[in-house]
Amino acid sequence: VSNIFNLANLIDTKNEYVKLDDIVTAIKTNTRHISYVVNNVLDVSDIDIRKIKMMDSKYNAKRLFDEINLFIKDKIPLDVTYNYNISPEMPAMLYGDYIKLKQAIMSILINSLENTKKGFISLDVNVIIKYDMCRLIITVEDSGCGMNIQQVNDILTLDKQLDKEDEKKLTEMDVDLNITKKIINLIGGSIMIKSEIDKGTEFMVVVDQKIVENNDKNIKSFNDIKKVLIVDDDLHLLQNEKNILEEHHINVISTMYGEDAVDKIRINEHFDLILIDDDMVKQSGVATLQQLQTLSNFNTPVIVMLEKNKEIIKKHYIEKGFTDYVLKSDLQNELNRIADKYLK
Repeated sequence: VSNIFNLANLIDTKNEYVKLDDIVTAIKTNTRHISYVVNNVLDVSDIDIRKIKMMDSKYNAKRLFDEINLFIKDKIPLDVTYNYNISPEMPAMLYGDYIKLKQAIMSILINSLENTKKGFISLDVNVIIKYDMCRLIITVEDSGCGMNIQQVNDILTLDKQLDKEDEKKLTEMDVDLNITKKIINLIGGSIMIKSEIDKGTEFMVVVDQKIVENNDKNIKSFNDIKKVLIVDDDLHLLQNEKNILEEHHINVISTMYGEDAVDKIRINEHFDLILIDDDMVKQSGVATLQQLQTLSNFNTPVIVMLEKNKEIIKKHYIEKGFTDYVLKSDLQNELNRIADKYLK
């Protein structure tokens, strides 16, 4: 409000160095921000479980944001101060699409990291509770290079769904703010951006989630969500494989490189199952498994994905140490079988 008051004063003083159009634009931006806070954040009358888009999974929200915090704080440059605060009123367990929520917030923070060379970055998580509903208010603020009004408007007015090109970028972890906006749309949330060139940016994400009692045994817990690593250098197949397994509410991590899979196990990242395509150009599934077998902490079942013409030598792969095999010619049924057999 004080910003609008000061801008209005500039009009009264008729400052020759300030263009009227710029003042009007800045007033509109500040007014929109106030309207967003009042209507999208503070007004809880529209909280309705029927409006929430969610996956069938329960998660520990504090732990989710603590994981994001741990990932980001280790990457903060020396000349940047980092602050993290989470409301003590955060419910113990929430119900919703925590995978996409985490992806969206991580993308915003990574954007802040890339554009803030000195100053600060902060992550604040607040809540508004209404009956058995929780409104998450996630604010990421930085003192980075900022964006102009046109760049902000281009993001905020984007109302499209994720397309195939976006899905490829998600697979490659190449997520920009446009894709982040689409992810937030997908989970039924909203985003506000306030930014000035050379002064920094503030992102505010609002998402409604259902509060779940700990004694509700009918909802799958965050701790019970299975985690699978898929290794395949065919992007189209990789996305299909990921989509099929996510239908079973499985947390799917993907990579195009066998060496990356080995590195993940080497640093003790946990997976319930690993799926590897044997026909990768750079490193075959067999070669990747052989590398994994040299690691002292490796104890994860590995499934090999084969072309149909290799079915006749499937025993060869089992002898090499694979737990099972999947025929790519019948991918949907084969992955459903694997999910039912190993991931329930």
